[in-house]
Amino acid sequence: MPAPANDNWASRTVIVGASGTLAGDTTDATVEGGEWHGWSVNFRGTVWYEWTCPADGKYSFWMEPDAPRDTWMSVFAHTGSLPTTPLDWLDEGGNNSPNDDQVRVNLDATLGTVYDFQCGKYQSGVGAVTSGPFVLNWADITGLAPAGDDFASPNVLANKTLYEFDLFYATKEVDDPWDWVPAYAGYWSSDYLPGERTMFHTITPDVTGTVEVRLQAWYDNSLEMGSITVYIFDGAGVVSITDLDAGAILDSNDEVYGTSTLSFAGVAAQTYWVWTTATYGVETPGPFFKIKARWPTVGPPPNDDWVNATTLVMQTWVTSQSTENATEEVGDPLPQIIADSLFYPNPATTTVWYTFTTPEGPANLFPEINMSIQFENVSDALDWVLFTF
Repeated sequence: MPAPANDNWASRTVIVGASGTLAGDTTDATVEGGEWHGWSVNFRGTVWYEWTCPADGKYSFWMEPDAPRDTWMSVFAHTGSLPTTPLDWLDEGGNNSPNDDQVRVNLDATLGTVYDFQCGKYQSGVGAVTSGPFVLNWADITGLAPAGDDFASPNVLANKTLYEFDLFYATKEVDDPWDWVPAYAGYWSSDYLPGERTMFHTITPDVTGTVEVRLQAWYDNSLEMGSITVYIFDGAGVVSITDLDAGAILDSNDEVYGTSTLSFAGVAAQTYWVWTTATYGVETPGPFFKIKARWPTVGPPPNDDWVNATTLVMQTWVTSQSTENATEEVGDPLPQIIADSLFYPNPATTTVWYTFTTPEGPANLFPEINMSIQFENVSDALDWVLFTF
């Protein structure tokens, strides 16, 4: 069988527009001399495409094979010769997760800029399927990019407030820390290289003291949602993205599986930057990552007293709450409740208050009200909690 018409870079297929689809095939594709292939020693062949950005924006390109197989996709800035330094790349083995054989790269692209795309195949193991038909897709994702995708518009972290974030449509901008983090972290060439989908967060504590940043990656190998790489930077003197350099690092974790807590000595009114990226390709959209910053507070929480109880909304989580500096007000019922229940004698009791109103309607429509509480504990000395009505 002859090789595909766009087997070599010089005979690449031109694709146009902000979005589209095009059928392709890697059957009998070859590797030309000098072709970049990242970490894979089992690289089996590629086909090539060229695209000119029609307008400033964020774009996603993804390759969907007609059956699970080992696939590869890279994007390069067009230089007039066979490119060797990718802007982004991803490989995927043909496993059983819903999107595991789909490779996707995201671009923060500029009007008129020309890009080259390498769609290929590799063999992850003996008997793995490598080549065959696929569909190349591309779309404008400017409106889908998450808040905090760009340095100019970071996600602002409030004290003790849990944020969920999604890196599926995130991009990497010019001079992003991603350009130097892999070498700084000592990543070897593997598919655990940080993915080029990054987000920025800022923290500005209102008091001086230890600031803790807790992250959670809902890692599921069957979905390959990725783990998190996170770096915290001192914000003193930071006016542009290039100021986020290795000399400003306060703490970091190169692979967060499950949960991880980072910390630094914060100064009141100073801004600090938190940079996050998926460790490798996130294949499923959704808020699979969580981040929460915590620093000392001055005074009790707003709902410390009964008269200032927080109003609960049915079927809605309260994502920010702490008992730090909470007090026991005069007439607080908790001490008597504890005494009557034979709990641990004479504990130090602190309370916060909530109120809710049952929905209108016949009583038999609401035979019971269920309430639950979940703790995102960040170094709180939490021994036990009494939840009363």
